[in-house]
Amino acid sequence: MKAAFLDRDGVINAESSAYVTSLAEFDPIPGSIDAVSRLTKAGWQLFVVTNQSSVARKMITLAGLEEIHQHLIELVEQAGGRIDAVYFCPHGPGDGCKCRKPWPGMLLKAQTEFQLDLAYSAMIGDSLRDMQAANHAGCGCKIVVQTGYGQETVTSMTALGIEVDYVAEDLADAATWLLATFPDGISGNG
Repeated sequence: MKAAFLDRDGVINAESSAYVTSLAEFDPIPGSIDAVSRLTKAGWQLFVVTNQSSVARKMITLAGLEEIHQHLIELVEQAGGRIDAVYFCPHGPGDGCKCRKPWPGMLLKAQTEFQLDLAYSAMIGDSLRDMQAANHAGCGCKIVVQTGYGQETVTSMTALGIEVDYVAEDLADAATWLLATFPDGISGNG
């Protein structure tokens, strides 16, 4: 199986401490859309899993968030790629929602909807929460990108003893490594 979960902000598009609350603020990281296309062409199923507490904070509507996600899907399709599904948690950090990363709810929903074996999947993220969600879900491969919050995440993971399979420069580097390391898909090493 070839399945990968991608965080959105800090992995596909530039992270913003003020939140991405409009289409005008959605700024793809150079090489990220092409990386999704390369993974698609190699037979990978791709899922975006993203915390979007800006909805709970009333900084963006669900319709505005959908507009951003539809734009992302269109950009990827124009590059010859595909995103199989976008999962988001609209709740705030204090709401106790189990779909909000670090909990694995979004990954488990994809598992159910697409009959995935998560031991044979990869998680690519820039935050400690991404790696914790991957651990909770039992993902077979964890990759941290150094874009977004990635550099401070690497420091935090080291301090906490959390191991990942690869620390990538960005999503393009993560895709290159994933395609070279697992040309036939993840082997369930998690």
